Amino acid sequence: MKKSVSLLVTLLVLSGCTNSAGGYVKPKNQVNNPNKTFNAKKIKSGDEKYVESLQSFAIDFYQALDKKANQVFSPLSITTCYSMLYDGANGQTKEELGKLLHYDNSFNHLDEIKNMLLNCAIDVPSDKTFLNVSQSLWSKEVSTFNDDYINKMTEYYYAELFDSVDFVGEGGKLISDWINYKTEKFLDVSPKDFNFDINTEFVLLNTIYLKSQWAQEGLFDKKNNYDSKFYGDKNENNVTFMKGKVEKSHFYKKDAYRIASLDYKQGIKLNILLPNEDANYSEVLGNEIALKELLNFEKLNEYEQKDIEWSLPIFKIKQDYDLTSVLTNLGLSNATFETPDLSSMTKEANLYISSSTHKAGMEINNDGVKAAAYTTIVVTSKTQPVPNKTEYFNVNHPFAYSITNSNGYPLFMGVINNL
Repeated sequence: MKKSVSLLVTLLVLSGCTNSAGGYVKPKNQVNNPNKTFNAKKIKSGDEKYVESLQSFAIDFYQALDKKANQVFSPLSITTCYSMLYDGANGQTKEELGKLLHYDNSFNHLDEIKNMLLNCAIDVPSDKTFLNVSQSLWSKEVSTFNDDYINKMTEYYYAELFDSVDFVGEGGKLISDWINYKTEKFLDVSPKDFNFDINTEFVLLNTIYLKSQWAQEGLFDKKNNYDSKFYGDKNENNVTFMKGKVEKSHFYKKDAYRIASLDYKQGIKLNILLPNEDANYSEVLGNEIALKELLNFEKLNEYEQKDIEWSLPIFKIKQDYDLTSVLTNLGLSNATFETPDLSSMTKEANLYISSSTHKAGMEINNDGVKAAAYTTIVVTSKTQPVPNKTEYFNVNHPFAYSITNSNGYPLFMGVINNL
């Protein structure tokens, strides 16, 4: 990369300074300074086709998981990171990634991603609400990435670029520190979570972090908490439930299930798909129509507004995913990982995707929600043998859930079977 070529890539003047709030020290090898605006007042709503692409991927990924186990993942994190890969790919690799992401010619994905990143840049201390989606690129060599690719990543993805990274040395610490900084250490990421080696060429990285309080003040007062059984598909455990009433809440009812939503601040919502007690839980929680309604039910003509008395369990979960196995099941060929065409991204040859991981976590309690996720794509040179891949309502029974923002972006999604 020729640092002087790109008008969009400017030297970071304050590189190396300490963030007093969290003690984070920016690496001195950051070579650009994307300027993303928080709390933008006039950002158009997302193109429906782009939102549909996100929702389609969310359902695809959800359906590929073991729904008998608790799950939490961020569709937005995974799709944004793989969109960065898509914009650096050509040929069959780009075609396969486009199908995975449900990209077509009906919308400009770059404009929509930039728009999404601005809509998801919320920092309102008075509401105790924060939402941010962040991207970064980490490369071993100064000249790894093509200038056009850097410009695109800076302008549309607000991606921070770090070069001359010693992956075998401090690379793991630099990346884990960056993730922890962006997510307030919610996932407690360690350098040991990354297995870089001497042939690691570059890493594409995304994070998402959300925290918000319930929109209705005092909705779930702790004095109303009670312990009761959660009837899982495998066992019955006593857990703590929160109790609260919401007037004129969005509600949707079908023969086998109900869907209702709870408001966080700044237009963020928790949506619950709850099978009826006499229904087949697994069948309902795997039903594609029901999942689509979970992500869109407030747009359906049949939804109602009802007073709802909620009993919602307090829970905190974390989950790791090996994306290479999941995404192969979703249509990416082995060639996409083993012999990708990344010629729009780099002039480097003989590259392969050595690992791709996703980690997500969520905590829902009396105060509101905290949730975070990150996605990595590690690209490695084939000059050495390929290393082994590292293996990584009365809502009192199994349920699926999603967290969306006012634009319908699926921020988080998952299923709870046992608590």
